[in-house]
Amino acid sequence: MKRFIVLFCAIIVIAIYQCRKPAVDVLFEIDRVLSANYQKGFDSVETPVTIFIANRGHASFASNLLGRFPSQPWNQQGSVASSAEDMAVSWGRLLDRKRLYATVWCKIEGQWKLEVQLGLIDSSMTPKWQPPIISDVSGIRDVMDVDLRFAAMADTAGSAAAFTSFIAAGGVAAGSGGRINRYDDFVARAGTDLSHKLRWYPVWGRMAGSKDLAYTIGKYTFARIIDDGEVTLGAGYYLSVWRKEHDNQWRFVFDGGNELIK
Repeated sequence: MKRFIVLFCAIIVIAIYQCRKPAVDVLFEIDRVLSANYQKGFDSVETPVTIFIANRGHASFASNLLGRFPSQPWNQQGSVASSAEDMAVSWGRLLDRKRLYATVWCKIEGQWKLEVQLGLIDSSMTPKWQPPIISDVSGIRDVMDVDLRFAAMADTAGSAAAFTSFIAAGGVAAGSGGRINRYDDFVARAGTDLSHKLRWYPVWGRMAGSKDLAYTIGKYTFARIIDDGEVTLGAGYYLSVWRKEHDNQWRFVFDGGNELIK
């Protein structure tokens, strides 16, 4: 109980300075406090509709998921905020460096809250997640269409070529074993991955009020091409966070996913 009170007070102290510090600095401090007290979970920053995408298993709303506790601390390595600082994403590695995590943050009544969390929870055995019906008031369907064009290019030209075309300057994509993939990594692999197929489609997303940052969540499959068809090697959920660049094109700043429990 005492440790929870200390954690809650630390979050409140950070919140007092939220209006004075840039969002990325505030989120770094919140992330640091949460990591230092990881055994206590996310109660201080989650909402009932926070979406958790466990490292293995289905996505789930916080209200439907028991045991929302990370297994180890983590270190933040990057973050991006919308121009209005009403939405942001932070990402980094877990302490054992075997996988990446990403958190989408949304400001609610002046406080940063978890919107989506990918990778800090080990597994989830909850039923299949049913995303809400999408309202296009924010224009999120435009970003989902970009995600679909991204997927179409991966299907025809190979995933490395598609990632090269759709990654933002400074963007990162989670690779196996905690690897961070950047633009140069995809350029080096372009044309060498045609024996495999990475396919996906978005099912949910939301856009910042400033309309320059957004995220999409969807489902993917990964298969190997063989003589008489394909062999599915993996499947799961993914999270892509998109930023509108100076040329008014949407490109992702973070992309990563989980794996369904077989």
